[in-house]
Amino acid sequence: MAGLIAADEKDYILAYSNFYESFEGYRAMKAQDKASHAHKFLLFSKVMNKEPVDALNLMNSALSLPYKGRS
Repeated sequence: MAGLIAADEKDYILAYSNFYESFEGYRAMKAQDKASHAHKFLLFSKVMNKEPVDALNLMNSALSLPYKGRS
């Protein structure tokens, strides 16, 4: 929720941080669907902050492998 509020206020760096915390928590709990959604928001934060290289690196990282091809 905090990540969405930060993104709404156009603070994409803080939004990324909050989404990353959520992503790590969901991964630790093995909640793949929720982790996949958080992963999408991580990418969204990088794109909206005009960091396409970081978004591409995130998509190609080992961390992202389980979430590739998911909706």
